[in-house]
Amino acid sequence: MLSRRYRGKLSVWAALCVLVLCWYYIYPGYRLPSDKDIVEEVLRQGEAWQKNQTGIDLYRKLLTECCDPRRMFAVTKENSPLGKVLWYDGEFYHSHTVNNDTYPLFVQDNPLQLPLKKCAVVGNGGILRHSKCGKDIDQADFIMRCNLPPLSKEYVEDVGTRSHLVTANPSIIEKRFQNLLLSRKAFVDSMKVYGSSYIYMPAFSMKPGTDPSLRAYYALADTSSNLTMLFANPEFLRTVGKFWKARSVHARRLSTGLFLVSLALGLCEEVTAYGFWPFSVGLDEQPVSHHYYDNILPYKWFHAMPEEFVQLWHLHKSGTLRMRVGRCPPQEGGRPQRHRIVSRHKSGEGYRKITAALKVPMSTVVSSIHEWKKFGNTRTLPRAGRPSGEKGLSQGGDQEPDGHFVRAPAYLCRERRTFQKEQPSLQQSTNQACMVEWPDGSQLLSKRHMAAHLEFAKMHLKDSQTMRNKILWSDETKIELFGVNA
Repeated sequence: MLSRRYRGKLSVWAALCVLVLCWYYIYPGYRLPSDKDIVEEVLRQGEAWQKNQTGIDLYRKLLTECCDPRRMFAVTKENSPLGKVLWYDGEFYHSHTVNNDTYPLFVQDNPLQLPLKKCAVVGNGGILRHSKCGKDIDQADFIMRCNLPPLSKEYVEDVGTRSHLVTANPSIIEKRFQNLLLSRKAFVDSMKVYGSSYIYMPAFSMKPGTDPSLRAYYALADTSSNLTMLFANPEFLRTVGKFWKARSVHARRLSTGLFLVSLALGLCEEVTAYGFWPFSVGLDEQPVSHHYYDNILPYKWFHAMPEEFVQLWHLHKSGTLRMRVGRCPPQEGGRPQRHRIVSRHKSGEGYRKITAALKVPMSTVVSSIHEWKKFGNTRTLPRAGRPSGEKGLSQGGDQEPDGHFVRAPAYLCRERRTFQKEQPSLQQSTNQACMVEWPDGSQLLSKRHMAAHLEFAKMHLKDSQTMRNKILWSDETKIELFGVNA
């Protein structure tokens, strides 16, 4: 009797242990570093990144072997003929058999022109607010966005304007557009911002999402929209989920962002991810909203976004993809356009094709490619000689139209002599300081100007010898360095 009770207690404790282990396996929060540790790691890494072609090729090979994104990322007439059973990847025991109603809605085969060059995957994280990444994103050759994000004027500077593939979750059709049962106009009008992009919908992931997805297709088709509807292949989504689960991402379902990153790694030569930051504080330890346009949180336990970020950050450190977290660095004026022209020229496109694609004059294309061939880069190079619009300096001072020279008041000359004793190498750059008096002895400068000149001189007392050697000219309010404005 006692042995039976003892065995019964052991079996109960064993069952509890198994349940606890399963819980930790499904929701392994204990394995993740804290938000603070992740912020410190990202700050420690900084902007340093180096492309690793071996890692890129390896991941493309792994994704091709398991998921075949080139052929299977969308439902097509080629991979889903009439009569094929599409098993829903988000629900068990539900399927859709391709019939005469759905088969005509599929594209013939993969519509993307492969291989894709430089791809940008844009998440919707609040980290994009005030990031100034819009121009950087628009510079990519192929841009993927998640879940019909807003691209209004207030966000353009941070997220850009161009799109090539945009996902649309059926739940958005349900909540934002009332399942398209009452009116379709608001939906069609809101989609115009995406131009002629592909709309990528998981119509066969969960049964409740099939009808809204089909209604979205008909709404766009009936209005002769420039958008092309692509239905996500449930077999591709299922295999991608298994791929990441084997790499310690455990969740009921992967986020849309990770699906798109997986697609990009399989199709693109270079991938940059923006807006992937699932934490409530930013790099400056200030609160960050969940999305750049709102702070609505996802269902708890549905996604494992911190785990996804950790995996993507490992890929970033290895050079397999690049993640932009925080503000994007400012770009040199004119560089993005010349960079795009040269990139297309390297890929084999002719001058006329580049002109038509980028909508720039033929002369701009020709000159950009000529400069690239001559100098080997697309940067703006400094000009030789003194800055345009400035008169040359003479030892005797500036000459007025009537032939008189202007000299400085005594107080400024005294200050200059003191200044030059400490910094003799700045004598040439301060010669003009004693040339600011009219021939009749009246002072040209006001007290405000005098104070500004003195403040300027004091501010540059501790400048290094290297900087002083680079000085081309100075008017005592600013300095022009060789090739650089400072």
